[in-house]
Amino acid sequence: MKSGWKFGAMAVLAVGMVTSGFGQTGWTKGITGTTKFLSSVSFINSGFGFVRGGWAVGSGGTILKASNFGSNWTPESSGTTRNLASVQFVDTSTGWAVGDSGTILHSLNGGTTWFSQPSGITAPLTSVHFTDKNHGWTASLNNAIVLNSVNGGASWTTQINGNSGALGWSSIFFANSNVGWVVGNSNSSSIISKTTNGGASWNSSILPISLPVRSVFFINDSIGWVAGLGGILKTRNGGNTWTSQNIGNTTSQLNSVYFSDSSYGWAVGDSGKILTTNNGGSQWFPQTSGTSITLTSAFATPSTSLIFFGCVVGDSGTILTIQSGDVIKSLSNLQHFLSFHLSSSQLSFTLPNSFSISNSSTAIFTASGVKLLEFPIGSKSNFSMPIGNLSEGGYFLEVKNQREKIVQPFEISR
Repeated sequence: MKSGWKFGAMAVLAVGMVTSGFGQTGWTKGITGTTKFLSSVSFINSGFGFVRGGWAVGSGGTILKASNFGSNWTPESSGTTRNLASVQFVDTSTGWAVGDSGTILHSLNGGTTWFSQPSGITAPLTSVHFTDKNHGWTASLNNAIVLNSVNGGASWTTQINGNSGALGWSSIFFANSNVGWVVGNSNSSSIISKTTNGGASWNSSILPISLPVRSVFFINDSIGWVAGLGGILKTRNGGNTWTSQNIGNTTSQLNSVYFSDSSYGWAVGDSGKILTTNNGGSQWFPQTSGTSITLTSAFATPSTSLIFFGCVVGDSGTILTIQSGDVIKSLSNLQHFLSFHLSSSQLSFTLPNSFSISNSSTAIFTASGVKLLEFPIGSKSNFSMPIGNLSEGGYFLEVKNQREKIVQPFEISR
């Protein structure tokens, strides 16, 4: 039986400290091997700061899949040369991508293969959102069409067809299988339409934001944000009223807004703009992206994650990632901290001389934070622990003493 291991960046944290990534400026450019325009990114958050999968889509039918926690990306065959605008996975196997000419692609094996699903329209699709493996919606740029599927995309029905006041939709989001929103633009106004019955009926209203509006995101059926050229708006009552947020002197078009919880959020846009907030958007602060190209989509793990992870994609094949911690080292520098030896049955490591072994212990956690194994380290800097009974998936190795903690994410594939 072959056992494969993948390691991410390691964080050395003060005991009890949880970092969120807010204020971090160390965005790192991933290796993508493409210069295509990338329009959307999707990861699966397994909890505890461990992300699974990772997919990005873009022009010319481009689909990329992440490895090494977003440091490297490899192309997957989409079977199309049409531009793809949006991608979403609901688990590590099941995902959809949509794009020009009514294109809908579906994968059941983590993006290794994709097959086409009939949308019934030829208008470009700009956004897709599924709440589970069966219930999903997609929105079109032309004629302001919204399509709904209740069988995983095998068939689609029209829910909105040009009767909303909008000329086209740019973003769609559902908090659950009943409550959702779609945003777009008319000749003179930014439009939002809301449903509370899974799309059987929709009610439209004008947003108090300049044209064009590009993105909508909610963390539940009450609290959400929209973003565009006119800035960022927030609602606390499901979209009945909206309040403008302080984004400083930012004048760039904002293309995407994403919140990992009620406090921590990111907005990305033209000219390499990245904004972040740690107070629900009351104030937004710029981060240094290291690029001036257009950024289109963002993802981040919750602020309570043991190790924060964020990803942004954009033009020219650009993918930026960030991980937080008091000390971050790349995989190539891992030996400065722990010397690992891995087999199908044992995980062994050697602690660095700078790490006090007095009152120290080691443990393995699942990606969702469940402690599986824990041992006192004793008086030796060399230690081994059994891992033969661990199934495939993501884990964290934790080594701690009274003063500091070393956390290393890893993944097992057998």
